[in-house]
Amino acid sequence: MKSGLFSYTISMSALSEKSRKSVEWCYALGVLGITAASGSVVCFLMFFGTAVLGLPGTLVGAAFSLSVVWDGFSDPLAGYLSDITKSRSFGRRTGYLVFGALLTALFTLLLWQTPGGGTAFRFVWLLVLLLLFQTAVTLFGTPYAALAPEICPDPSDQVRLQSKKSLFFILGNLLPPLLLLIFQLSAGGEDLRYRPEVYRQMALIIAGLTLVSGLVCALATHPVSRRFPPGPRRSFAAVFGDFVRKLGDPPFRAVLLGNCFVTVASALLSGVGMHVFTYSFTFSAPEMFWVLGEIFLFVLLSQPFWVWLSRQRGNAGALRFGLFLTELGAVLLAAGFFLQAVVPSNPLLIALMTPAIVLTGVGIGSTYPLPPAMMFEAIGPGTGETASTVGGMTFVCKLSQSAAVLLIGCMLDAVGFSAASAEGGAGLPYGVRLGLVLVLAGGILLSLCLAGICFRPGGKKKPKEGPSSPDHHAESHRMSGH
Repeated sequence: MKSGLFSYTISMSALSEKSRKSVEWCYALGVLGITAASGSVVCFLMFFGTAVLGLPGTLVGAAFSLSVVWDGFSDPLAGYLSDITKSRSFGRRTGYLVFGALLTALFTLLLWQTPGGGTAFRFVWLLVLLLLFQTAVTLFGTPYAALAPEICPDPSDQVRLQSKKSLFFILGNLLPPLLLLIFQLSAGGEDLRYRPEVYRQMALIIAGLTLVSGLVCALATHPVSRRFPPGPRRSFAAVFGDFVRKLGDPPFRAVLLGNCFVTVASALLSGVGMHVFTYSFTFSAPEMFWVLGEIFLFVLLSQPFWVWLSRQRGNAGALRFGLFLTELGAVLLAAGFFLQAVVPSNPLLIALMTPAIVLTGVGIGSTYPLPPAMMFEAIGPGTGETASTVGGMTFVCKLSQSAAVLLIGCMLDAVGFSAASAEGGAGLPYGVRLGLVLVLAGGILLSLCLAGICFRPGGKKKPKEGPSSPDHHAESHRMSGH
């Protein structure tokens, strides 16, 4: 195994600088479509299920939660299969990228259909399509994530690769709300958030993008997939047992738990955020998409800052600062709800909330490039079971996401939100509107505070001295493909 990794590293070093950059950029592009597909589900499915399909929040949350549990369970399985795959034609990653992209595009199109029938039939439809969709995303996402240390075996190159990947990851998350904003601006005064055909149009564009970006990534990284040797063929139970034993390592456990709490905060923001801006703040569709666009704009613009700060304070220290900014932004956004009573118009309110929007966007930006490097640092480079370990970490994080999504659905019902009162948020009782704000802000504060405790400086590994691991670099972590 060592000789295979050594010879592979030499072969990568022999590539021209232009060829290496081309492979890295094409690899990074691969996350664009799959993130847009997943992002559309994360951003809009709770709203689509409750306000468009008319399902109770508890049922939508249960369907989403069950699909996330399955997604988490299938991650280590897909990683294990990818690690041990031997194929002269495809290597151990390319085949999964190709079929994962094709299936994700197909189930993205089907997921946003609006079947007839009663509540039970629509719930089963939604659950089955979510399970198939999550399976396809896993088939692509886990082998894709495992390619990162194989493309850049030197840990010092991971920050560069992850920064490129973060660019397309952020653009992928930005695309679904941007598409709905474009549709809305071309529709005159009608509110398209309740029109099912708009979600189908969005799905068609995202499915095409998923195909193109996924296949380009598979083609460009195909030489990597073929050259890197497969891992040892062991039973899945033995691989899972190794992962369980890794949980006894404090740095590994800290990275994993911190990532879980960040995942919970992300689930709250995406699951309740659209409800809060639509009903609590009574923003029109263009106003809501403007706020979401501003947040993602500052997520994108903040990336160079987080790369710089990680070199100054270490990845864990930089991430803790980012979590603090996100918490502060969440508090200020919640305070904006109470300003509505004295601010005469929504545009003025949005202008006054700009500092909160900037802080939230910049803070969220820290969760994109920093955690992935910390994750691979905790796993350790050069193993033949990278995808299996990535899948195991993703499984645990998906369990936390599943619990959060189920809780979100229950909380929507608990605060009194129902599909019958969906249109016209201004008509909702004040207590319901306030309850949505408190669920979002309170949940984010609690989860990010717990994440900050996990990422405290004492919970990270000491970096090794040496040219590829400078003194000022601390440990790094994070996953994907949310």
